[in-house]
Amino acid sequence: MTFQFQYELCSLIILTCLVIQYLTMRRFPSRTNSMFTGIMLCSIADMALDVLGCFTLVYVNEIPLWITYAVNNLFFCFQIIIPVLMCSYVIHVAGQSYSSKPGLIALLIPAAVFLGLQFINPFTHLIFEITEIDGSLQYARGILFMTLYISEFFYLAVVVALVIYFRNSLSAKQKGTILLFVFVIVSASLFQMVRTDLLLTGMAMTISIMLMDMILQNPEDMLDSASRVFNGSALEVFLNASLSRGKQIMLTVVDIDGLDVLDRGSGAKADTILEAAVGKFLLKLSKTGTWAFRLSKSRFFIIAKDKEELERHSNAVIERFKKKWKVGNVSIDLLAKVICVETNTSIQFSGSEMIALIDETIALDNTRGGHKAHLVIDSTLLARLRRRHIIEESIRRSFKTGEGLYLCFQPIISTTDKSLIAAEALLRYNDPNLGAVSPVEFIPIVEKCGMASFIDTYVITEGCKFLCRHPEVKLLHINLSAAEFYHNPAQMISSIVETYDVDPSRICLEITESSAATHPEILLDFMTEMNAKGFRFALDDYGTGFANVLQVLKLPFRDIKIDKSLLADNAKCRTFLASTIKMFLQIGFIPVVEGVETTEQLKVVTDLGATTIQGFLFSPPLVEADYIRFINNRNE
Repeated sequence: MTFQFQYELCSLIILTCLVIQYLTMRRFPSRTNSMFTGIMLCSIADMALDVLGCFTLVYVNEIPLWITYAVNNLFFCFQIIIPVLMCSYVIHVAGQSYSSKPGLIALLIPAAVFLGLQFINPFTHLIFEITEIDGSLQYARGILFMTLYISEFFYLAVVVALVIYFRNSLSAKQKGTILLFVFVIVSASLFQMVRTDLLLTGMAMTISIMLMDMILQNPEDMLDSASRVFNGSALEVFLNASLSRGKQIMLTVVDIDGLDVLDRGSGAKADTILEAAVGKFLLKLSKTGTWAFRLSKSRFFIIAKDKEELERHSNAVIERFKKKWKVGNVSIDLLAKVICVETNTSIQFSGSEMIALIDETIALDNTRGGHKAHLVIDSTLLARLRRRHIIEESIRRSFKTGEGLYLCFQPIISTTDKSLIAAEALLRYNDPNLGAVSPVEFIPIVEKCGMASFIDTYVITEGCKFLCRHPEVKLLHINLSAAEFYHNPAQMISSIVETYDVDPSRICLEITESSAATHPEILLDFMTEMNAKGFRFALDDYGTGFANVLQVLKLPFRDIKIDKSLLADNAKCRTFLASTIKMFLQIGFIPVVEGVETTEQLKVVTDLGATTIQGFLFSPPLVEADYIRFINNRNE
């Protein structure tokens, strides 16, 4: 028997070079990359055994029989192992696994049967045998030889079926490349069935693997181009894979302030040079088998294997950022916020949830260079995050349907004659599933996820409708979100008020003390414009520590709403409250004391000179019908 194995030998050499190149390049250690590595190594073994098997058959009379059987049996085994690995590859590329979909394990049964037949073939000769014909040993097919091709074509058909089944989880590039792989292998196998002497399956395998490597396994897709550490896509894959296996994750988060150096006179490419230097430093930390990732412009993640390595990484980062970074002849100082993160393996969550909790921790943490914070992700943190997501989603739905959101109204009372001066419109939210959600909980969520403008629009619109229905309400206080002042809501507010033909003097816009302290210049322009149109302004929550008197004096407020925290029953608060009320009265402001709940508190603030109050002593916030009933009862 003669074989033309020069094509197979060339393919083996080419594939070996490809594998060496693949293994020497820095690649993300994902399941799919591991599967692809397995496919390449098995393909090399398959081709090597094919060439070696042909050699043993050509010289079958000179080579010990057991070697011939061993080599050819192994070759036939790899002919099945490779398609099975391809099936597993498709499953993992689609984001699934045998553990997540146990039913897929049934696909391995035919392969196990065939491999069992191969194992006993030297004794049964069901697949092939070496027998004596005309005085010499020759290769002969067994009665079950065709099961080799049947099994191979079965698994290639399974690959196609998996692509169709998981089509929504695969990109067009992934689907096209995998189907092309199947087409090339099937074509070569059919040709091989006809021309057993011409070995072309190895060439087909090499071409298919090269295509997959170039199209699907490009390491650049997982690398950050500037720093050369793994990118955010790789981080998500890593976290989800680790968390799905119930593996504990330990990592150091490095949030860098000052990484953008374009405006420091360091050159047009200074930021890229600096990013590369930071990436090089992090890669040195990750040489021990751990991994570094870049999630955003300034945020990096370094994975640790244990607590000892976690501490070593975080300490090394802190020490390095105490020193300057060189960009050409310029020395640059960077500040790094360092947080050590650990997960609890007893709870299940996703990589995106983990990143969201880290983002929140960084936003709330004031740590800078030289210090580090610790975060343990447990069930309490996770439950809080998931509730926020549910509330956010529910509020988005409410904006579309108009259900759940409504206004309540709380009276503002004069202490001199107990008359009703104004009402404050207070937003409330009632979810069909969650029930009543406190404004303390849902307002920060609304502002953080960029829905503050919707809230302001809703409250002003409903407030104007309320004033149209009830001309007896002379003044309505409406709270504005602090998140909207950068967008100057003057046009939006004026447009709504004009639409409902409401006199602007009937509306008092409340600005929180934190807003006044954070955006004084922007706020002054807005208030000046609105004052000219007749709107009135009140400073809300005064006394919570954000604004000083000078800031208050610079802004055209008329009412100052004193926070209920100053009603605390102690001498310092009483003294401060007394001086505050007296000061604002003397300079022409109207102080409104909030949170008056008892007759004792009423007496105290009245004795201190307060002329206007608001609180549960007179009424809690009421829905519209109850508020109008409250007004009518007081009039009677």
